[in-house]
Amino acid sequence: MGNGNGHDGPVNSVAFFGTKYAITGSDDATIKIWNIETGKCIKTLTGGKFATSPVSAVAVLSEREGMIVCGHGQKGGYIKLWSIGTYLADRSFVSKTLTGVSKTLTGLNNMVRSRIQQNAPESVEQTFRHGVQLGSSSLKFRVNSLAIAPGDGWSIAQFISGWEDGRLRRIKLDSSGEESEFKIPSYHEEAVNSVAMNETYIVSGSTDKTIGIWYANNGKFVKKLEGHEGSVRSVIINGNRIVSGSGDKTIKIWDINTGKCIQTLTGHTGPVNSVAMNETYIVSGSVDTVIRVWDANTGKGVYNMTSHTGPVNSVAINGNCVISGSDDETIAVSYLPERGETKSEAKTNSIKLKL
Repeated sequence: MGNGNGHDGPVNSVAFFGTKYAITGSDDATIKIWNIETGKCIKTLTGGKFATSPVSAVAVLSEREGMIVCGHGQKGGYIKLWSIGTYLADRSFVSKTLTGVSKTLTGLNNMVRSRIQQNAPESVEQTFRHGVQLGSSSLKFRVNSLAIAPGDGWSIAQFISGWEDGRLRRIKLDSSGEESEFKIPSYHEEAVNSVAMNETYIVSGSTDKTIGIWYANNGKFVKKLEGHEGSVRSVIINGNRIVSGSGDKTIKIWDINTGKCIQTLTGHTGPVNSVAMNETYIVSGSVDTVIRVWDANTGKGVYNMTSHTGPVNSVAINGNCVISGSDDETIAVSYLPERGETKSEAKTNSIKLKL
């Protein structure tokens, strides 16, 4: 299934926007919004000074307000904020955004509007087509990863960014649209490839083969985790567990409190670029082009999906739905069994959003 409006470069990052939509970022310098159910590309976001800069990471800042952030990198890194709520076909969702039922991030919308006023579109459906830059830029290094901080009533929105030069940065946006940025002292001497965050901790994975843990409230360093024999390319937090994917072709599960490696999952024949997790499954995407699905409780491999013909750069899971992006320039959507279903009932045949 496809509509000819797919990416024209490797897909570096994928994220769910609710259960019906997906956000993707690509080397072709665009962010695309997809309707997962129909396979249609709803909107392509690009423009301004970022028109030729590859999109290295995308993350949803607020589904309710239709706000996303993306990281760029080519001869310098940038972070952009977009408001996309008015593009979505779900009119009930759009009406909530436009009528202000949720007022928590109204200030952010106003901030975006004021910054691009000179490029004001003719209709609300085209609002924020260029986005705005947040925080300081780098003259040399790219943004490798973004992680959204858990909401605190959305009085303040914040996220963490991991950079090619080993830096970690936090950007906070308050309800009036004021923006503040500060660096988190990092021991990493090589690239931070992936960041994750929950209410208590910030976690980073680096090319230096280690995982760093910081306190979320003050950025104070807690500990580093060692055990991978290759660069740590992806990290996530789920409850009291960290899951990491590495260039050594393994996935490791760690106890976040003790720092001990609980389990090592093997099976990929290439570096693991991305991991995702919910209460039922761990999902991993690899340079070997395979998406592997593991039982989240036992670590046992349960499904292999050959949805792509190129390296899998990013995976995300929401319920039983998996989305993935690849060097083959496509996004795949796969459906896993619901809890209680048998393997014979698995809907693991993927559809492509671009053929």
